Amino acid sequence: MSIKSNFSGFIWSPAKKFKDEILEHINKKFPVLHYYTYDFKNKEEFKNSVLDIYTTDDISPEKVENIKIKNMLNHSLSYTYFQFYIKEPKFRKKHKTNNNISTSVENIKKQIRQIYKSKVTNYIYDIIIHISDNFKQTKDIDIIMKKYEKHRKQEFVNLKYFLKCNFRNNVFNRADMLVRKHSIENYLKDEKFNFLMYKKMQKIRVNGDGNVYVNKFKNLIKSIKKNGFINSYPIIYSSNYQLTDGSHRLSIYFLFNKTFIPVYNDIKKSILKYKRLPSEYSINWFIKKNFTKNELSIIENEIKNLKKYLNLP
Repeated sequence: MSIKSNFSGFIWSPAKKFKDEILEHINKKFPVLHYYTYDFKNKEEFKNSVLDIYTTDDISPEKVENIKIKNMLNHSLSYTYFQFYIKEPKFRKKHKTNNNISTSVENIKKQIRQIYKSKVTNYIYDIIIHISDNFKQTKDIDIIMKKYEKHRKQEFVNLKYFLKCNFRNNVFNRADMLVRKHSIENYLKDEKFNFLMYKKMQKIRVNGDGNVYVNKFKNLIKSIKKNGFINSYPIIYSSNYQLTDGSHRLSIYFLFNKTFIPVYNDIKKSILKYKRLPSEYSINWFIKKNFTKNELSIIENEIKNLKKYLNLP
């Protein structure tokens, strides 16, 4: 989805511990595509970034600095920047400026403030969340945030959005991930599951010992079951959220239906590792590699279920 039709939002530091809840709340109504966590070590840079963000709005800089930022400085020098999509923004004209403002945005901000204002220490109005009024503000904010990229610590993307980005011409390019998902699902049901299709795939892909890969995979599954998901091990993508590394972890995220997943854009590392952009592993790859009729049927069924999960035709 183009930034031209998205909205930008910020969850400020006074509401930091409710970040996940707030994003889940918004995502149930409007898809949150991705979000970034920012952390500043310097008060001046933090203050300047917030002032810059509010230049897109009609609030006075003095009010931002003397009320909002003054309150924020009692908390961590951090915030979460996210983008989400509203199919029907329902714009009205803002009285002060005659600019467009989305009534859908107004309503979601009102809901969040109502839910969390009693939970935030020393709450003052509009210290929980800020969202762009219209698409122009989103574009302007995106330009502003490029100035502060060095303070960006982590990136998370909506799992459904990430998976959709790995379709091309209605063909899913990473069916290998679905073989992994199918294998985990069956292993969790029966620890004696043989991983035959997975081993066959790995043998063809990387010419490695299938048993070694199976043992590593089992250890990963056990680790996640015991310790949960660790955000410091992100999924690597090259551009436009094209998966390049982390397919095993992605398959587990998918199986457990995680809303957001940690990701990292490292196209240089990806090209260095693969000597090219990563290969595509669509159903056509499995056909060309002479997988059996039964194996292809399993993969096709997994693709069908994936499309249903993503509401794709």
